[in-house]
Amino acid sequence: IVDTNFTVPTLTCTSANTTVALWAGLDGWTDSKHLEQIGLEGQCINGTAHWMGFWQTNPTLPNDFPFSVQPGDSIAAGVSVSTNRRNVTLTMTNLDQTNNSVSFTEPANGLAPAKTAECIAESPVTGKQKPLPLADFGIITFGPQAACFVPISEPKNKAIASLCYIPSGMEGGVTPPKPCSYLTSNKLINIVRGGVTRASTTILPNSPFNGFTVTWFHS
Repeated sequence: IVDTNFTVPTLTCTSANTTVALWAGLDGWTDSKHLEQIGLEGQCINGTAHWMGFWQTNPTLPNDFPFSVQPGDSIAAGVSVSTNRRNVTLTMTNLDQTNNSVSFTEPANGLAPAKTAECIAESPVTGKQKPLPLADFGIITFGPQAACFVPISEPKNKAIASLCYIPSGMEGGVTPPKPCSYLTSNKLINIVRGGVTRASTTILPNSPFNGFTVTWFHS
């Protein structure tokens, strides 16, 4: 299981078209055949910000859907796997809008491994796997209660993400979960493309349950 919460950022849109995806998911980090994710995609188009929801279970393409948000809204997103690992449930709720919640139960690609869990802010890629220009989202906080709930023994971070490896025998979700930022040994890696730092992660201080922030630097 993976659960996270984040606040919808205010996108600073210029004449350039840019985009950012904020999502929670399982798998996909070490196994490209499996990825189960749900979240928001923000686009700056001709100087105006647009938001939509999306979900995906590999090998299918992402599915977009209308999802009303305003900057400052608190979003909860999560993915869980059935006990037989043949189905995944993807949920997302706008905690600041009444009756604004979605849930999709979909078949997994075979058996869902549920070996890694991710809470990610990233620039989506094109069909040719080329990253799109990253929208200026300022600072995003995943948390504060927890960044990424999973049963873990070795939490790690990748570029603008909180990534957790789930130990063998604990796949699919175990209670009680622990957050990715539970240990201070998390590795924080800036996202650098073309020699330019695009964004970086920082674990919030004082408490392992404070989550982490992502700071935008460059498209």
